[in-house]
Amino acid sequence: MSSSRAKILKKDPHSGSRTGRQRKYWIVTYISVVLGLAWLSSFGFDFDGNTVFVVDAGALQSQRSGIRSQHPSGSDIVDQLATSYSLRGSRGYGSGHSEVALTSKVATAQTENAQYRFPATGAWHARPTGNEHHASILVPSEADDMSPDGAPFTNAAVLVVAYNRPKYLMQTLNSLAKLTGLNEVTVYVSQDGFDPSVASVAKTAKRRGLGKPHTRGYEHWQRDRVPLLGPNQPGHAWLAQHYKWAIDKVFLERHHTHVIIAEDDMIFSPDFLMLFKQTAVLLEQDLNLWCISAWNDNGLKSHAHNPKRLFRTSYFPGLGWMMRNDLWVELRDNWPKEHWDHWMRLNTTSRGRECIVPEVNRNYNIGEQGTNMRSGTYSQYIKRMSFNEAEVKDFGDLSYLTESSYHLWLQTLISDATIWPWHEQGHVTVSSFHEWAVAELRTKGRQRPALALYRAENYELLAKVLDLWPYPRGHFKHALALEVQEFIVIVADERNCPFLPLQMRLKPSPHLTPVVSEQGQDCNAACRNNGLTCSEPDFWFLNSCEVLSQHFPCEAGCALVIGEDIPNYVVEDSMNTYRKCLVTERQSTCAASHRATIRLCACTQS
Repeated sequence: MSSSRAKILKKDPHSGSRTGRQRKYWIVTYISVVLGLAWLSSFGFDFDGNTVFVVDAGALQSQRSGIRSQHPSGSDIVDQLATSYSLRGSRGYGSGHSEVALTSKVATAQTENAQYRFPATGAWHARPTGNEHHASILVPSEADDMSPDGAPFTNAAVLVVAYNRPKYLMQTLNSLAKLTGLNEVTVYVSQDGFDPSVASVAKTAKRRGLGKPHTRGYEHWQRDRVPLLGPNQPGHAWLAQHYKWAIDKVFLERHHTHVIIAEDDMIFSPDFLMLFKQTAVLLEQDLNLWCISAWNDNGLKSHAHNPKRLFRTSYFPGLGWMMRNDLWVELRDNWPKEHWDHWMRLNTTSRGRECIVPEVNRNYNIGEQGTNMRSGTYSQYIKRMSFNEAEVKDFGDLSYLTESSYHLWLQTLISDATIWPWHEQGHVTVSSFHEWAVAELRTKGRQRPALALYRAENYELLAKVLDLWPYPRGHFKHALALEVQEFIVIVADERNCPFLPLQMRLKPSPHLTPVVSEQGQDCNAACRNNGLTCSEPDFWFLNSCEVLSQHFPCEAGCALVIGEDIPNYVVEDSMNTYRKCLVTERQSTCAASHRATIRLCACTQS
């Protein structure tokens, strides 16, 4: 028994009276919960007469990303899942997995006609009908203006970051001028440098609908381009340095409470600002949220249908996003001089916090060429993104986005899902998935979700089938729920998703030993010198800033980059990443090496 637990059980002279008060407290709490659930059940019927399961707000603990596949503050949830679930495998999944009954202590929809739904947004697979209720339970459907210590969006700014694309900037500012709610924000255009064509567009925007009284104010800024990483620094470095300069001015000089950051190659949905206004209250109330974004990384037209539905994501999206001033106070001193968006995606930066994003995107990227844009990427993904052209005036009750409710919703989906053995089907296609889903997921008038398990090594193949980015984006704690041909598919990482039962989690190899290489040495040699063998799949258990910091000083922090010799530590002072620990989103190899780095190798017994 731990000492803390022993203290709890230690005899207290007032324990009798305290126990009585506690008993009364829990009786009152129980009655309140029962009455609350009874009230919620009044919304448990869809308008076509089918029973609908509305996820209740459970009391789950918040989770944080951690070392290896463990999530320290989510360990209790994982333990509960392990004891509460057994898996239902589909026919043909493999020996030992066929026809295993799934049970769960988590409340799920048990009626034959049950559907999964978010409150106020309709059944998962249904398109919006216009009949959804807008009752507020925990979070108001409209973020009313309140005092600075009470509520958000009383002093918000829109910041447009620009450089040398006047034609794009013209389209961006014209689109911005048409938005509903523009009179509630101040608009700033921050220009990096002194390009006269860009300056001309920015200066004339004031009389084209961005000045008073259409807005609370409008300013055009110009930054003197002084490179902090040398005259040949890459474009993403200029952008990161410009961001810091401009956001400093918004918060430290103009004293705004919130900033919505856009770039000079975006056009906006009519309800772009309304999305931020109505969700700003979530940033105020939920300490595990750190941004609202108008961009859904997985919002391709093939998946995005419901303009009212919103999601939580652990993967920082960027591309039209809002943060509070107190977050900037936290971030600014460590703001990177390059790759600012990669830095935002590090566990050591996000610290487990999440963002709210819409299913259907509220901004559209028109920039086929840019600092971080390749023409192939644009045509294959960005060009095919959804874009909401209608105006949603009320996003409804947002309580389903609170952390406990969202956790329980995702747990419920996974607990009721059937495993899709996509990796065992040979040449897997969307058509083959549909054939399998019709046979396996539709039973007794109801339609179960499909669970697609993946590892980083095979994700790209699954992504091609489901029409996703070639590496995981937009997930919530390594799980992503999406609609594929009217079926719900949950895509979950076998190594890192805390919602999976423990028996489904992929664990490190027995006796995995992290070995620090010599400078410029590959991991085959480093492991061999220690009588061990390099194991490429196990690199994923070492690929985190937390693990690297146990082996290296990481004086300059951590950075997310691409390279086969990662995870590593940079020891060559000629590198921009000198004294940084590096992690990656791609598979590492045993044979790779770099003259400037010391690798952390995944070694196992031969």
